[in-house]
Amino acid sequence: MEPILTSQQVGEILGMHFKVIERMARAGKLPGFKVGKFWRYRESDIERWISSQLQSACQPCRQQFAF
Repeated sequence: MEPILTSQQVGEILGMHFKVIERMARAGKLPGFKVGKFWRYRESDIERWISSQLQSACQPCRQQFAF
């Protein structure tokens, strides 16, 4: 069975406050689901989300030269 994480656990992984994690999940920016009034996250979904964020953030650097 796949591990299910709490907002606090995801917050520790991402270095964010758990309320920010819940706000992102509510807005659909982070994969999560509600169980009653609590947000829960599949570990594999969070890992994929992190990977996608890292890939989209990789852009070639532009060097600026002063002449």
